[in-house]
Amino acid sequence: MKLLFKALLITLILQGCQKSKGDDKQFSQNKPNHFTKENDTLVIRTQKNKGGRFFGSGVHPIDLKDTTGTFPYPVIYPKTIENIRRGIQPIDFRSKTPYYINLIAGTAGKQRVFIVDANDNHDFTDDSIRLYRDFDWASNKDLVQCRYEISNGKQIVKDSSWIKIGNLNDDLGLGRSEYLTATININNKNYRVGVGNTYNGAFTYDNDANMNGTKIVLLSDGVKVKDTIYERDHIGVGQYIKLSDNYYRFDNITNNGEYITLIKDNSFIKKTGTEVGMIAPAFSATTTTGSIINSTDLHDKILIIVNSCGCGGDVASTKAFFDISNKYGSKVHVIRMDSAIKEIKTGTIQIDTELEANKDIYTKYRETYCSRICYVIGKDNRILDKFIVTDWKTDLPKILENSI
Repeated sequence: MKLLFKALLITLILQGCQKSKGDDKQFSQNKPNHFTKENDTLVIRTQKNKGGRFFGSGVHPIDLKDTTGTFPYPVIYPKTIENIRRGIQPIDFRSKTPYYINLIAGTAGKQRVFIVDANDNHDFTDDSIRLYRDFDWASNKDLVQCRYEISNGKQIVKDSSWIKIGNLNDDLGLGRSEYLTATININNKNYRVGVGNTYNGAFTYDNDANMNGTKIVLLSDGVKVKDTIYERDHIGVGQYIKLSDNYYRFDNITNNGEYITLIKDNSFIKKTGTEVGMIAPAFSATTTTGSIINSTDLHDKILIIVNSCGCGGDVASTKAFFDISNKYGSKVHVIRMDSAIKEIKTGTIQIDTELEANKDIYTKYRETYCSRICYVIGKDNRILDKFIVTDWKTDLPKILENSI
């Protein structure tokens, strides 16, 4: 009987060990952000980081109103601050139930001051009083961390971010300052990505490819770590990132940026578009001299499409076009695109994007009224590279070194 009991006990222990090993194996497969090459869909958890880093952030003025104005809810004001004006920064413009970051500006003695309700308790008496000061908007110093409520796409959750806030045109300016990162493990090889949103008017991430706001970049492929990010590195929603030997479409991001989804696509090599490696879109256009050009006639040489823009008195992007044309001459085809072109120079190909006849090339290679992106198309009609045209002296020689 004792022998039978011992045998049963040993059997149970062995079964428990086997189950434990099985659980460990299953657990390793379910580690966050761990996948295999066979996974078609990667749902990736992100981490929020302080500052703009590779994505930067702008600033916009805050609309400050007298406290007798209409606001969505009352707050507690400090008695030590006079001449108080209140402002609210929406968290999500699309939310049916709006949430805000609250702030006030006023005077304390002879000093102009402001307060941010950083802990989101609708009470300014327990927050820091800050002096009005000039702010270095390109810096990540003196950021203020703020708590708020936001939808993650399914429910309202508590979250936080950092803001830049300071003197802007003798009043208050504000801008979100954060970026996301994630480490993705595919078949035991790590990749690191960063995600940012170039729009700072709210604290959400958008899935609208036409808005062109949310971008993902590959920061490390497990071997090389990038310390500088270029135009070619920015991948928008609906575009493709290469991890291992596979291309993945940046399918979506949750409203608060907590998760991103990448979907494998084995047909990238057959796709037409302006991403590096894609087949360049065919086009026809009317030049400023009235002649018609077709892209099919330009595959005998490298084709460079230069977007220039005179917004804000910019002349550098236009000068870059003429400099490229002068340097490479007949070795390449160079096309300039801009609106209301006035400088018509013989021997150059320029396309006025305001002409209805040029809507085709505008849609495929410009997309926005003001663009400074330069595309380089190989003889095989694939996008070799793209960059900001004023960086051509750095980027273009390396691209053309073995191509012309």
